[in-house]
Amino acid sequence: QAIRIGPLGLVSNPAEYFCCFGLDIKARSPFAQTMVVELANGCIGYVPDEKALRPRGGGYEPRHACSSKLVPEAGKLIAKKSVQLLKRLA
Repeated sequence: QAIRIGPLGLVSNPAEYFCCFGLDIKARSPFAQTMVVELANGCIGYVPDEKALRPRGGGYEPRHACSSKLVPEAGKLIAKKSVQLLKRLA
């Protein structure tokens, strides 16, 4: 989901989204002010970056939590779609 309120762009996702993806969305957003909201309208679990999924990666939540069952590239896919939505609103 994406919403525009004047110069502010908001984009949301139903995940515990690692901050690196939120920072990527903000960097590529057409809005001077962008907010990335997580755990909105559902919960699909953790969305870690690929580094956190490596054997010596990000601890218990990305590799062992039963709420982390998405494909490794899910975070990048969500970020890509989020930026597309923001660009449509700009």
